[in-house]
Amino acid sequence: MFFAMRKILVLLCSALGIAGAAAPEVALSAARPMEVEHRLELELHPAQHLLVGRDELRVTGDGRAQLVFSLSERARDLAVEVNGRPRSFTFRASSLEVPLTPEERDAAIDVRIVYQAVFDDPAPLGPFPADNPGFGVSALITEEGAFLLPGAGWYPDLINARDRFPRIRIQAPRGMLAVTSGRPLGHEAEGERSVSRWQAEGVPRGLALAAGRWRLRTKAVGEVSAAVYFTEANLDLAPAYLEAVESFLRLYAELFGPYPFAQFAVVENFFPTGYGFPSFTLLGGSILRLPFIRERSLAHEIAHCWWGNGVLVDPEQGNWSEGLTTYVADYLLAARRSEEEAREARLQSLRNFATLVPREKDFPLARFTHRHDPVSRAVGYDKAMMVFHMLHRQLGEEVFWGALRDLFAARRFQPTGWDHIREAFERRAGVGLAGFFDPWVGRRGAPEIELQGVERTPTAGEGWKVSGRLVQSGVPFPVDLELVLYTASGASTHRVALRGRETEFAFDASGEPLELRLDPEYHALRRLSPEEIPSTVNSLRGSPAATLFCGPPESQDLARTLAEALGLRDGRFLPLPPADPAAWRDWNVIFLGIPADGRWLARIPEGGEFSAQAPFAAGPGELLFLVSAHPAAEDRVVAFFSDPASPWAYRAAALLPHYGRYSRLVFQEGRVRERRTWETANAKGTHRWTPSAGGRSAS
Repeated sequence: MFFAMRKILVLLCSALGIAGAAAPEVALSAARPMEVEHRLELELHPAQHLLVGRDELRVTGDGRAQLVFSLSERARDLAVEVNGRPRSFTFRASSLEVPLTPEERDAAIDVRIVYQAVFDDPAPLGPFPADNPGFGVSALITEEGAFLLPGAGWYPDLINARDRFPRIRIQAPRGMLAVTSGRPLGHEAEGERSVSRWQAEGVPRGLALAAGRWRLRTKAVGEVSAAVYFTEANLDLAPAYLEAVESFLRLYAELFGPYPFAQFAVVENFFPTGYGFPSFTLLGGSILRLPFIRERSLAHEIAHCWWGNGVLVDPEQGNWSEGLTTYVADYLLAARRSEEEAREARLQSLRNFATLVPREKDFPLARFTHRHDPVSRAVGYDKAMMVFHMLHRQLGEEVFWGALRDLFAARRFQPTGWDHIREAFERRAGVGLAGFFDPWVGRRGAPEIELQGVERTPTAGEGWKVSGRLVQSGVPFPVDLELVLYTASGASTHRVALRGRETEFAFDASGEPLELRLDPEYHALRRLSPEEIPSTVNSLRGSPAATLFCGPPESQDLARTLAEALGLRDGRFLPLPPADPAAWRDWNVIFLGIPADGRWLARIPEGGEFSAQAPFAAGPGELLFLVSAHPAAEDRVVAFFSDPASPWAYRAAALLPHYGRYSRLVFQEGRVRERRTWETANAKGTHRWTPSAGGRSAS
């Protein structure tokens, strides 16, 4: 079978909120969690990858017989004191257990924990799948900087407790600043060391820590501070990023309520990442210059400070925050630019769901926790985004945005589930919404709908009557659909409520009916028909089929990079192209180089500029990646990577997952110069009539 997988790192274009970045949270007990106050002192020694920590905790007892802390299993030289006296403890498998005397169990006590730990996760060397950005590094301290995720155990985290951090003090080599969640209290030099001070009073459970050799720039946004921590190489980007942060903070404060933290910071990481944490986002320096990061991805991370890091996700009820954040950030910005871009965003979400989620791997939104592969991403982001869009259209502007403001005000920093979201919308709307939330959140799948029995009938005068049925396959969903009728005198839109397997419709038309289309603006969540789904990069990523790589022997390493970037785990490599496409009808095929055999090229869409005879790259130094339908199988694809010997081949391969919606990509010096998606049709959702020649015949 295929090559051994390597850890390789990808440039993350879309980022996770904290729910996806952190280790799974410990469920809160029904009783009020124990109150704990941390005074955390840290020293970073990059040359040794070493963290030296001292945490002085004030704990208000709740009757428990022992304190159990989560602390990295790498911790050593541990010492524990309770009320100023040494205390024996047990430390195994990242669990630090400190017994309490009967007198201490209900009292306020002081606990002091001293420890050291070496954090030296190997930084990945190349791209890994973008759908699992938590893969690989969780804790790393180097001369370039530090990267410590929540859940990595870099400080003692008391299980089932409500944390406050009135003081966090981080020492590092001079010139290296440290960032965590909360309110910055200043950065200053003390001899050969830099000292960064923070206060984290109202942040959710689980802190991340980053450090780097940064220059700090800030801008006041009302009572909030916008900040960037950039290296000298990227400092010229600071004004544009500060302006963007200000714009998004003002937008979301108006929509949802006051920003819940003291600062939002854009922080440059020393290797490519794309994470969102309470009050800051951590972006690899190599992706800061990509325009979509500042224009779109940054809005997503700032919106997470309201949804996911402001109103918290209850892990027992599923992660709703990624879908909501995608809707109020990625989609909302597209809609503000133009209705055409909004339609494209809806269509792409539906295509992602149909392409990346095979029916046998589908699961309900209520079971989504975080993205870890293309399936989970398409369900938790794309499907959920469309659910919120349908809810918005059903309830209207005032109710939808008002319910979100109510939800933020009522649930700030509280674990929140789908039930809380439903109740907030019900209160605003004044109606029960279980009939909407139960199927769309609690059930897997999406409706598959087609037009049947469509007829047009002349009526009195010059009018017409159009009738037919909308038919759902499988278990029916309640869905409101638009039918758009195109006539000789214009177009009209008719809304139909589907509430069973079959729903009849009938409406009048003043002009001669020429064409009827089902949901042409893609407002409803549904599983698209195959005719609506073009062959794209995502067709490779979501396909369960094995992949055949064909090319010269020296291109095998590039094939490995492609396999890892696209998440392909099952495949073969052939140095010569297969002679007969029909013999490989069960395989996706990726050619490293352009095959001479035109049979593999026969299903590139006609009318395009590429065919078996046309060149596959328009100019010197350009690379083409093109995906088309398999010439011998309806549910498989063929892809062509034009020049595996190019010095930019590996960079182009690493970027492919971020352009999943496209059928054809042209790269020039490692950057995408041109992108295109094949045109499609919807045969099951379209009915056409032949224009009558003078008469008015029914059909």
